[in-house]
Amino acid sequence: MQAAQGNAAMEAAYDRIKVMSMDKDERAIADAVEMAIGNEIAQFKSGVKKGHEEKDIQYVSGMIREGYNPDSIARVSGLSIERINEIKASMK
Repeated sequence: MQAAQGNAAMEAAYDRIKVMSMDKDERAIADAVEMAIGNEIAQFKSGVKKGHEEKDIQYVSGMIREGYNPDSIARVSGLSIERINEIKASMK
């Protein structure tokens, strides 16, 4: 294992070999834990994405209220004109 330290791919392979060498019950537990961690990561990423989307809506809504045109908002925000128009329509 010492040779694998510092190399993420080697460490991951070593960890997978350890799991594969476990008995059936231990492997099932390890797989369940890995799946649970994967689900937690997916939920976290989803929450972060939703937070960014909500910030985009607040930011763009403010610019629309201030009278900026969609082209200017698109240039500044990086959002598409279509997305800006969707946000604008949802404000009514």
